[in-house]
Amino acid sequence: QLLQVKAQLDEAEGHNAAHSDAVDALQAEVRRLRDAALRKDAELEAAKAEVHAKDARIKRLDQVKMTTDIFKRIQHMQLEKARAEGENRELRHQVQLLETQLRVDDDDDDLDDLD
Repeated sequence: QLLQVKAQLDEAEGHNAAHSDAVDALQAEVRRLRDAALRKDAELEAAKAEVHAKDARIKRLDQVKMTTDIFKRIQHMQLEKARAEGENRELRHQVQLLETQLRVDDDDDDLDDLD
């Protein structure tokens, strides 16, 4: 009976060793998965930072584009203003010529009246 108990004890120790190996393997797998999850978290954070940086760049580019568009509109308005001022000067000059012509005609009429 002692031999039988000893055999059972040996068998239990074998099972224990097998279970211990399985537990060790599972713990190693858990560590590996945890490390992989930490790496993925780090990759995710890096990707989020990259997306944030790209969004900020896009925003800056949009602002530059808006600034460029506004600048182009200002240039166009300045050109239109200069054109309008040029037309205004030309029209004033024509009015002055006409007024001068009218005065000359009036003076001629006055001279004709004197004759």
